[in-house]
Amino acid sequence: MKKNIYAAILLLTGAVMAACSGSDDITGNTTPEPQSPTGNGIVELKGTLGSKGDQTRSIDTNGNGSWEVGDKFAIYYTTDDGHSTAVATVNSVNSNGSANFTATLSYPKTGSNNVTLVYPASAHDGQGGFKTDALMNQDGTLDYINANGLDIETASTTMNVEEKTATLNSDVTMQPQVCLYQMNLRGGTYLSPLTTTKLIIKENRYTYTITPTPPTSSLIVALLPVTGSGISITATTTEEATLYTKRDGITLTNCTAENVGDVFDEEGNIYSVSKGPGAIYSKVFYGKQLYAGRFYSGNVDLSKQATDIKGMIAYVGDHGTVDDSSTDTQTGFRGLAISMSSIPVQEKWCDRTDVDCTGDDSDNVTDATIACNTKNGISMTESLISHSGSNSHNHVAASLAHSTTGHPSSTSDWFLPSVGQWQLIFQGVVSKASGTSYTTPITTTLSTNNEINLFNSVLDQVGIDHYSNCYWLSTEYGSDKTWAVATKGYAFANTKTWDSYVRKVLAF
Repeated sequence: MKKNIYAAILLLTGAVMAACSGSDDITGNTTPEPQSPTGNGIVELKGTLGSKGDQTRSIDTNGNGSWEVGDKFAIYYTTDDGHSTAVATVNSVNSNGSANFTATLSYPKTGSNNVTLVYPASAHDGQGGFKTDALMNQDGTLDYINANGLDIETASTTMNVEEKTATLNSDVTMQPQVCLYQMNLRGGTYLSPLTTTKLIIKENRYTYTITPTPPTSSLIVALLPVTGSGISITATTTEEATLYTKRDGITLTNCTAENVGDVFDEEGNIYSVSKGPGAIYSKVFYGKQLYAGRFYSGNVDLSKQATDIKGMIAYVGDHGTVDDSSTDTQTGFRGLAISMSSIPVQEKWCDRTDVDCTGDDSDNVTDATIACNTKNGISMTESLISHSGSNSHNHVAASLAHSTTGHPSSTSDWFLPSVGQWQLIFQGVVSKASGTSYTTPITTTLSTNNEINLFNSVLDQVGIDHYSNCYWLSTEYGSDKTWAVATKGYAFANTKTWDSYVRKVLAF
């Protein structure tokens, strides 16, 4: 019986568990009291569950489900001398999703008294609470959860008993006592899934053992709410693990060329991408409440989904060498980083091809050699944005690239790179991938060389998407064209109104 408790968690690419609270934990600790042989005798109880239409039972892959005729749950009720338990059965389901049920009670207390409902009946512990043993061993599928009644729910309400009939004083909606998690095991946030043969989840109360058959990278697990201080997750896998390791003591301002290919978050933490055998992959989660979609190692958040990892370091050189607006040899920008994902849709560079967009003809660069040495992406992006709206035209690519948020405070804002800056990015990544210094100027004609394969291999390893198209650059070629770079590794003049992708860059 569950609907909105189906939560996604990215595990070992990033994930943690969030508390999923329903009603208070009602697990009892008292000894069952004897039934009374006197009183009303056999009494029929009728009632309705979930009359508001928000009650579900059998979970599907969307987290939805419904009551089914024949569903059984326990009713724990008061007798004259103590308590007793009956099993209720759903006998019809209404069009709004609510369910009608009946149960036979033995010697219930006359008048109004408290009752507790526990679904499924097999989960009731006989004392008004629920058993947790069945949760401790699972196979990681929804079928198992549904078949074994692991989506436990409870409710507390009152009923009124008069002679041979009993009715609930109001319709009741059960509340979930477990959380469902989709766990996708990956070696790195953006990299290939790990096939796991066993997953062990430990916290201060319970140890869950998940044994999938056959081994898989995607698991669905039912867990009790986690609000304690520590959880450990250990996955036994069948393939190599690729993971991120935090580089302590390194910031974007002092990293070197060795950091090319590393990724960073908004706070400036750098994570190196490394590979190693993945027979056992274990991480520990800390915090009073652990949030879905987060992955922690110690107290460091390594979830790093696309919204957390902001970029990849692509070039590191001398101070003042990567942008013309900051040429100081002591404090000037010395590195460039590219965003983890491009703007997901293709856009025009400008919506007109009959005007000079960066001011006048002297700003246009038609010579390939000059273009490859132009490193003014920051100022050109700002110029294009301020120029938008003039002469009834707009610079869509520059506006999409520019952002003042989502990067470390010590870096520039995101901008649309120039030809020369993209050349540095290409050279830096190829140098890291090849292990040798690569300083060849970017070509302006189509060529098939190994360098573009090396470049794309680094992007693939980190998980950066790259399309079989081209990216806009901020260097203007003329009134009708501007420079772009193809994913095959060459720069060319492209008509401004064509649709291409935007890849944001920042300087540090």
